[in-house]
Amino acid sequence: MSTQIQTPVQAISKSFDLHIDTQKQMTALLGLINKQDEHIKLITVKLLKIEKTLARFQMTEGADEHRNNS
Repeated sequence: MSTQIQTPVQAISKSFDLHIDTQKQMTALLGLINKQDEHIKLITVKLLKIEKTLARFQMTEGADEHRNNS
């Protein structure tokens, strides 16, 4: 059960406590966002490598078919 605030000092103390709790939550949230950003960048790099490999394969496949038809 919460107690009622009786004095200005209690109000300031409660406000400060809420600020600390909010700051901790914000820090945790920013940590999560940074981790997700790292993962997105890693996935992007891997996807670019796959696209590059696919493009090379497609170019090689077209050259092989051209040689077979000649």
